[in-house]
Amino acid sequence: ESIGRHYESSLRHASEESSLALVTSKIFPCIEKAEELTQFEVQDSLRDYRNEQLSLAPAQNAAPETTYAGGSYSAQQFNSTPGFHTPPSVAGPAQNNTAALDLQSMTVPCPKSPGFTILANILSSERGNLFYILAHLLIESDGASGVGVHGQEDYSRALAMAAFGNTPPVFAYSKMAIDEQKRLDAQSFGASLRTEPPQTQNTWVHAFMRPLFPPRSHALFSNTSNVADCYVASHDGVTWRERSILLSLRILCAAAGREEAFGKAVHGSSTTLSVVPVLQFRAPIQGSFVSRVLESYDVNVVHLSQLLLDSAGQRAFPAELTPAIAQYVGYRTCSLSDDEDMAKAAMSIVTYLTGTLSHEETLAVLCGRSLDGGNRLAQAFARRLLIPPSPSSNASAILPLPSGIKGLRHLIIDLALYYLQYGDSENLSHVLLGLAENSFSVITAQGKRIAVPEVMRSHNCLDAALHLISDLDFVLSPDTSSLAAKCYELICKLYSSSDPTVTASVMLKLRGRDFWYTHLLRFLSTNYPGLQSSVSILQVVTSRALASRSDKSPDYDTLNCIAWVLKGCALELHALAGHLHSSAPLQDNSGMAAVFAPQPTKCKRLLSLLLAQPQCLLLQAMVDMPIVQPEVAHSLGAATPSRDLIHSAQRPMDGPSDVTGGHVLVDPVALVSLLRIHNSNIAGGDIAAAAVLPSLSAPKTEQELAAVEWATAWNAYSKFSCASTHFANAWGLVMGSSLVSCQPFVLQDVTDTLASSTPLIGIEAVVQLLCAVLTRLSADPNRQSSR
Repeated sequence: ESIGRHYESSLRHASEESSLALVTSKIFPCIEKAEELTQFEVQDSLRDYRNEQLSLAPAQNAAPETTYAGGSYSAQQFNSTPGFHTPPSVAGPAQNNTAALDLQSMTVPCPKSPGFTILANILSSERGNLFYILAHLLIESDGASGVGVHGQEDYSRALAMAAFGNTPPVFAYSKMAIDEQKRLDAQSFGASLRTEPPQTQNTWVHAFMRPLFPPRSHALFSNTSNVADCYVASHDGVTWRERSILLSLRILCAAAGREEAFGKAVHGSSTTLSVVPVLQFRAPIQGSFVSRVLESYDVNVVHLSQLLLDSAGQRAFPAELTPAIAQYVGYRTCSLSDDEDMAKAAMSIVTYLTGTLSHEETLAVLCGRSLDGGNRLAQAFARRLLIPPSPSSNASAILPLPSGIKGLRHLIIDLALYYLQYGDSENLSHVLLGLAENSFSVITAQGKRIAVPEVMRSHNCLDAALHLISDLDFVLSPDTSSLAAKCYELICKLYSSSDPTVTASVMLKLRGRDFWYTHLLRFLSTNYPGLQSSVSILQVVTSRALASRSDKSPDYDTLNCIAWVLKGCALELHALAGHLHSSAPLQDNSGMAAVFAPQPTKCKRLLSLLLAQPQCLLLQAMVDMPIVQPEVAHSLGAATPSRDLIHSAQRPMDGPSDVTGGHVLVDPVALVSLLRIHNSNIAGGDIAAAAVLPSLSAPKTEQELAAVEWATAWNAYSKFSCASTHFANAWGLVMGSSLVSCQPFVLQDVTDTLASSTPLIGIEAVVQLLCAVLTRLSADPNRQSSR
């Protein structure tokens, strides 16, 4: 039971704390219950930490065929092994007796299990060489950019077959045919040779077509199947190179996922553990008594993050290791069944480093010492954002991802969002988004500043996010709507950055695209170009969200997208009125003073879209606002589980705290597990303290099915409540910015130089708008507010 709990703890630590959830199913066996661990596995894991010793000397009165205490050699094998005996011509009987006495006192560590040996070697602080082997495999041929070199021969062969595959071979001009024909003609005609090309003999064709090294096909197997997934030719260099990279990355992920438990077990042992370095075994030297004893060393382990940090700048590596690993995030495989496998493993190592190193160390180790290291990192991550995910090849064998982890592209956006809170001008978020100082120019070792080409400036995660949400199908699709909401959140939060340089860069980029005007029309207007409907997207999404009973509905994410657009529009109005960063020290030569200066023309254009006729988008959005109770709320009164079970199975909703604060979800898997524990009356009936391993099996009884249905209904109601509240708050912010920050433009048009200046909407229109708000809030008296 103790071993099972430790295994569950290691699995939970790898999935949640070490950020290895993307590869957990690849580096941990899929075990539903701790009881599935076999007795042999438990015994091996315990024996590794006992530091048992084996004697090299044979037992007393042992027969020639009797084995030694260690069980490795018989007496006859030991005496016949080169280097384990002293030649008679070198040592006399006295020396042999002394050697025998010394041999009796010598011991070697008991052989460790393969897992212990590999972990001790990879994480060794002194003499491990597996880490260096894996490092050289990952940085070989310039890392991700050099994988194609291994397939150049196959690529040339494929081009030749594509061009001449249907052309019958003609060997008339081959050297062998010409030489043979010359010899025959010289015998028949003397010095006179034929001028026409000789005909190829049929017996030669088979010899010409036979390859020098016949290719062989090798079967590739997955971890959970006895049937080969595919067959790969021995000369397919790209496939073998990609598989070696993938397995190297997974080995590092497996070491990272186990290092915490492994380190505690090693340092918690009562004695110093020692191991025989079988991975670098050296045979004994004949005639040398010193070399008879097997070499062993103490196990001293460090964290993998420390090894990766110390690898920077070492002469043992031809290139930097961690930047090379980060480049694999943007690499798309061409021969693996899942083209995201390599990127997931590389991204897991990156997120592992962000959780174990400080921000300064993480930024330095990911960018490396290269001048364009930051730009290369941003380019790799942006490339991955633009690559659509591939469907899972074996979804049944994959463990469910923890809450908040939805995929590779989500992790990249989450990483950028997380580091936005760091106020430094040089942080990881700014590097990924192309907003750092080195994203525009770099300083050489000689102190010369070089401008970064415009092509490289656009290869960053911010431009990739803008490109993604420019596609309406991406925003509305059930598979990508949650990612689109994060992209809008990222763009909106960049406006509130504490660095005025970052804010100015984002403003210029978005105003050049007319971002806020375009996206307001997209969601709130019925006249958006390309929208084949007489109703707006907000109207459609609101009606579907009110009628939905599923907690997986993309309409909740779309409502959040609209809310982020409204929040960003409020900040843009504040900036166009000249109130954003008004107290920040701005340099005239930097051009930022002009960016933050009031811009009445642009402000009036945006206000006209929001408040003036014929669009009046704010009024229409207020009419369509989902502030009533959804239909799923009526399903919460039936078959409600006990309050204690619900409280133990609930978890906070994923997302920014200022949006999801106060909203909780109920984990249906945990609820079923707790319900089973409750019904089985386990010892120590404290449900909250019970260790729950989430079960992968479906609910079986009617009670469990009803509990799952209730949890699904509750989650749908909670997500709708969160999205509608977010939308209502965002609507209030943009209305406040319009009437307060932009009051001179709304009530008096200061851009009109004529004496008969008229306001944009006037006092009467404002009163009508406020009356419409009161009417909307007082409508449907029989339906309660979702808040």
